[in-house]
Amino acid sequence: MPGDLGPFAPLNMPIRELLFSFEGRIPRSIWWAASAIVNFVWLLIFALLINLSDAQPEARMVLGPILIGLMLLVIWTNLALHIKRLHDTGSTGWFCLLALIPYLGWLIVVLIYGFRRGTAGSNEYGADPLAASVPSP
Repeated sequence: MPGDLGPFAPLNMPIRELLFSFEGRIPRSIWWAASAIVNFVWLLIFALLINLSDAQPEARMVLGPILIGLMLLVIWTNLALHIKRLHDTGSTGWFCLLALIPYLGWLIVVLIYGFRRGTAGSNEYGADPLAASVPSP
């Protein structure tokens, strides 16, 4: 179908807002797709920079701070995605701290973010992102 955005069809915000803002809600499909794409891109960038530092040892003084800056950007974008996903379930963004629980934190996070249905209709964090994407007849 022309114009079909696949898992990004319910995206009702600019990409900049999706990746860098802590406001709003995103459904499961957006969280899965955006998390996979963002983390894959970051992984490629890190791999390229690390290989460059191995090939050019004198470049390590410059690449170290660049890698640290990129890591902070990765943390920020992932937090933005996770907090918006939590907002969709009606939970506060502070539940991101569950990921810090040793051994089980990642499992709790994936179960909440990836499989828990969002709140139907509006909640205190905004309008239902799925309701906003339904075309009117």
